[in-house]
Amino acid sequence: MKINPISIYPIVSKNHSSGFNHNRCNTKFSGMINEDTFIASKSKEDLSDFLKRKNYITRKVDYNIYAGETLANKPDEVFKQLFKSGITTIIDLRSQDEVNISEYKRKCQENGITYSSHPLSSILDDIKTGIFDYKTGSVQDEFVDNLAGLLDEMREGNVYLGCQHGIERTNFALVADYVFNFNTTHYPPVIYPANYGSRNALKNKNLDLIRKIIKKLSLQQRKKLGLPDDFEQTILKQRIKDIIEINKKPFPKEVTELIEANTKYEIKE
Repeated sequence: MKINPISIYPIVSKNHSSGFNHNRCNTKFSGMINEDTFIASKSKEDLSDFLKRKNYITRKVDYNIYAGETLANKPDEVFKQLFKSGITTIIDLRSQDEVNISEYKRKCQENGITYSSHPLSSILDDIKTGIFDYKTGSVQDEFVDNLAGLLDEMREGNVYLGCQHGIERTNFALVADYVFNFNTTHYPPVIYPANYGSRNALKNKNLDLIRKIIKKLSLQQRKKLGLPDDFEQTILKQRIKDIIEINKKPFPKEVTELIEANTKYEIKE
């Protein structure tokens, strides 16, 4: 039986650039666009409906931002539809040693889409050695550079981002986007459930990690992320409040069933 997820995000307006110029630290592969592909791109089709029919774990975050499971093993028709719908960049949150990376790049290139790598596998590590320096506890520059590049591309829009199942690393990326890209009209992210704990526990886990990262940032790192001096006292408090409020709403049963059907997860609420 096919299960169709529903959108749990309201219709939103176009996002506005914050004007920050983050240094990018990523791997990008730009697709070559021929004349036929360019013409096809002008025919906007409803990407949400297309992804629902495919029963992929995806979510529409903003009018031009989609997130979900990796599309690395999906057929070329999916990439063609992404391009027709205005998606110009796919952001891969998986590490480079995970499967299908080379094939993913090829499919993007051949369909006029830029492949961009911003691995967030470090958030899956309980010790978080990929984020914090083991000896000093400070945030590693490499992590901040990677995060800044990710935020930059999400602020530009027209992206599809995701990890293996479109849940854990994707949850963090969307929380980080809403907290740090505060000069956009992006909506607060709905946390998707995983194979352990409740949605509330996952929400708290992500927010606690964001708080810890901010607390440990150096002045130079804060500047790279474009954080004003009063960020914690004003912007951060409101952003966290927004995320807490939207995640008080019931999670759609259809999406829970889709996640369980597409993964080995047993969802807890």
